[in-house]
Amino acid sequence: MKLTLRQRQVVWAYIFMSVSLLFFIVIRWYPTILAFNISFRDWNVFAGSGEWTGLENYRDLWEDALKPRSAVRAAFWNTIRYVAFGVPLQMVAALGVALLLMQIRRLSGFFRAAYFVPFVTSFVAVAFVWNWLFAPQVGLINQILSALGLPMQMFLRDPDLALPSITFVAVWRSIGFAIIIFLAGLQQIPDMYYEAARIDGANAWQLF
Repeated sequence: MKLTLRQRQVVWAYIFMSVSLLFFIVIRWYPTILAFNISFRDWNVFAGSGEWTGLENYRDLWEDALKPRSAVRAAFWNTIRYVAFGVPLQMVAALGVALLLMQIRRLSGFFRAAYFVPFVTSFVAVAFVWNWLFAPQVGLINQILSALGLPMQMFLRDPDLALPSITFVAVWRSIGFAIIIFLAGLQQIPDMYYEAARIDGANAWQLF
């Protein structure tokens, strides 16, 4: 049976979609299901196995959350603070960078790629580099502070600096994707609207 052009297009569309779906299942679903299974076991990381304990881990988690000095409660509020500050910071910074990139005419592709590189870099590589940058004695940032006559900081050990430092790294790594999204939207706005606004005397803020 010979397929029509339309049928061949549909078949190829499903083939391409299946590749993406398979990738999503392997990267997202399988780790999620595996983590859910581990949560019901007394897991041994080195052995790669664990005995079934049922809801015991969840019971311990709940009991720990009720303690005055609870690690679970501290982790919960740290997550809330991370989201409350990290997400708005990422959106504002990405929009600002996207607006600046819209003004660049030369080497615009280079700068856009440069901002996107951290997003496609592995978490392990990012963590390794920033762990060195934040290092107390040999880290580049502390070396710069020392050269300027400023005290060195324990970025990842000080309770007041650890969360902001991690939030900054997370924003730095993920900002590239948000920049691409904003650029795609900004480029869809016809130039005629900007030109008309300039003729009417609009300033930079009004153009924005």
